[in-house]
Amino acid sequence: MPIYNDFPIQEIIGLRGMVVNSIELFEDNTDIFIHLKRDQRFVKSYCPKCGQIAPRERRVTKVMRDLPILDRNTYLSCEIYNVKCPNCGVRRERLDFVDRCSRLTIRLEQFIFSLVCMSTVKDVAGKFEMSWETVKNIDKKYLATKFGKIDYGDLKRVSIDEIANHKGHDYLTIVMDLDKGRVIWVGEGRKEEDIDKFYATLTDEQKNNIEAVSIDMWPAYINSAKKHCPQADIVFDKFHIVKKFGDVITKLRATEYRKAETKDDKQILKGTKWLLLKNKSNLESDAKKELKQLLDLNENLAAAYILKEKLATIWDYKNIGWAKRAINEWIRIAEESDIRGVKAFIKTIRKHEYGILNHCKQPISNGKIEGTNNKIKVLKHRCYGFHDVEYFKLKILEACQGKNT
Repeated sequence: MPIYNDFPIQEIIGLRGMVVNSIELFEDNTDIFIHLKRDQRFVKSYCPKCGQIAPRERRVTKVMRDLPILDRNTYLSCEIYNVKCPNCGVRRERLDFVDRCSRLTIRLEQFIFSLVCMSTVKDVAGKFEMSWETVKNIDKKYLATKFGKIDYGDLKRVSIDEIANHKGHDYLTIVMDLDKGRVIWVGEGRKEEDIDKFYATLTDEQKNNIEAVSIDMWPAYINSAKKHCPQADIVFDKFHIVKKFGDVITKLRATEYRKAETKDDKQILKGTKWLLLKNKSNLESDAKKELKQLLDLNENLAAAYILKEKLATIWDYKNIGWAKRAINEWIRIAEESDIRGVKAFIKTIRKHEYGILNHCKQPISNGKIEGTNNKIKVLKHRCYGFHDVEYFKLKILEACQGKNT
């Protein structure tokens, strides 16, 4: 392989329009300053907005940080000009190797971005002795470029759910492409007008191509889906409905505890919420014995527990007729139980029956997006919470792109 001793260093390190004038090594041996001057082959200046040749006016010195050389912090110092464009007025000329408002070269920013993808903002900031905010802003800038406009592709089945952003009623809405297993949109809030913003990003053709939407029973999700994709099957997620009935059982257990007449009965009922809500198949043998003792003691809790187990099986049916019969049977047992909270839940089932039956046609759920929500919670904890909502949304999109994207 030939060696070219006279090959210009600026061509190797990508400093178009500049030549190296001198290199300065500080006494503490930690920083290198590379002083640049104009390459005489590039004597003309251009307007950064319209590209027209423009005369130079004021000259300024710009210092920017570059990739380290031999583990030393490296800085570039060069002169740039303000140019007076006849069309655009006075503008500062633009260099190929640095963004206009940045004090870091493009390649250093790209390197920092690649490191943050594998590590944390805090760790990368420590490595380069930069502020957390500086590294975060670099990461945010490149994420915004990468995910500024996501190609939805052939979108057919979507799942919509929310995740708490901060304490209180502050939510982010997450939309997932179920077929590709990737998050495609993150928005603030969970009101109907908030969800409408997602559908506004779709073309009419994309809306018409959506076959099914998996959601919980939140009215805003239902109304927005019906409004924008009337042809799509709305499927109510099993987990959310069973969890909703679990809230009925929790209130019932508290009521039964207050009604218990003896200390022994209260002791049996005490601390059993998790037994009633957890799947029986996931209980250890000792827990199953404790559950049996509880259900033998209290007839109302036993009836509610049986209804919870039967409710979960409705989503196992693939035939709409059989699923319809299972719902009717569940309602009959619920009515016979004569338990106030359970009977009130019948209205919920009747009102949302269509979305439960749609599962027979579209066997989808929010299971994938629930797994994604857990990943988001880990991401949030890892970064000690996100105060910049736009940045958090971009990090969610980055972390939840699925295996096939």
